[in-house]
Amino acid sequence: MSTRTLYVIDTTVLISFFNTIFGCEKKISSFAEKLIDSALNYTDSTIRISIPSIVFVELFDKFIKNEEFSKKIFFEIFIPIINSPNIEIKPIDKDVLLGLSLISGELEHHDLHDKLILASAK
Repeated sequence: MSTRTLYVIDTTVLISFFNTIFGCEKKISSFAEKLIDSALNYTDSTIRISIPSIVFVELFDKFIKNEEFSKKIFFEIFIPIINSPNIEIKPIDKDVLLGLSLISGELEHHDLHDKLILASAK
């Protein structure tokens, strides 16, 4: 049995991976792109991806401007993600909220969505 490695991705990585849908420049490494591709497209992948649910909240808040684009996001991004056995959407649960309350130091001045992503990763 092979070891499965878990990676957490944020909004920028998700947008960069699906850059053709968003019409933007790709800002992720080829390594990160291969990881996500493996998790999305290979049932027996040793790669697992966790996407904090706040990523989708931020995505919808910043990019969904009309019903047509909303459907495009749903069918071309969300459906493939939820159908992948290698990708989870991490809810904001009590453990994430506890982790959020423990963020301190330089990190406590980050935006709330960034802190929620960090808390989800922990």
